Amino acid sequence: MNQEPLRKPGWEAKASLLELLGKSGQLKELYNNAETLKDLLERIDKFAEELKSGVKTTQIRKFYDKLRSLEQKLEKSKLSSQKKEELNEQVRIGVLSLKPLLAYAVGRNKQLRNLVDVLNVAIDKVKDYDDFKKFVEFFQTIVAYHKYHGGD
Repeated sequence: MNQEPLRKPGWEAKASLLELLGKSGQLKELYNNAETLKDLLERIDKFAEELKSGVKTTQIRKFYDKLRSLEQKLEKSKLSSQKKEELNEQVRIGVLSLKPLLAYAVGRNKQLRNLVDVLNVAIDKVKDYDDFKKFVEFFQTIVAYHKYHGGD
């Protein structure tokens, strides 16, 4: 009578992706070699497939638009020959400011919880501008696979 506890859809893929994220100190480390990148992409693919049933593309796009806006702002800061330490501090402040937006999104739609949990862990891995660029790529990959699997 050993029954596994009931798990919500997306739990296994989410746990797998969080496990991989947990192994890295910085997000860019997951993009440093082909084998790790392949593993990351496979896990994101499975995660996005499980997201498709409860998460709409428009909900993801709202956050993505904020992320792109932050990316453009940081690009301008980088081009203005700002010191590396100052730019990295702006990056950290910028990505951390995304967390309340994510919390608000979950408050409006509980089905975003798995996505937000993964994004919050990924945000915590962003330490500098290079990590931020990989975070944008990470998020774009989730969006792409979500759409591929038929997300609304």
